[in-house]
Amino acid sequence: MVNWYKNLYVGDTAKKKQKKWMRRIENKKAVLGVWLLTLPSNQQNNLDVIPADLLLQPAVRRNCPMIVGLAVSREEAFELVERSHWKLIGKPEK
Repeated sequence: MVNWYKNLYVGDTAKKKQKKWMRRIENKKAVLGVWLLTLPSNQQNNLDVIPADLLLQPAVRRNCPMIVGLAVSREEAFELVERSHWKLIGKPEK
C-alpha cells in the first residue's frame, strides 16, 4: 500500500490526470513520465524525487516513504520541491 500525503503537492500539468495516476500507482501499473516527491530518505535532503515506475519493484514499494507530491516531468517535480520549500519558510524579500 502506498501512503499519500493528505495535502498532496501536484504540478500544474499533473492536475488534469492526478486521480487516474494515483489509481494506477495504487494498482501497481506503469505510469510513464510521472515523478513523485517523497519524504527524504536522509537528513541531508529536503525531499526525494523518484520516477513513479520505481514503485513497480516490490522492495522499493515496501520501503517507500510517504508520497507528498506528483508531477509530470522531472523539471516540474523540482519546481514543486522549490514551491514547497518557499511555502514552508517564506519567499525572500527583494
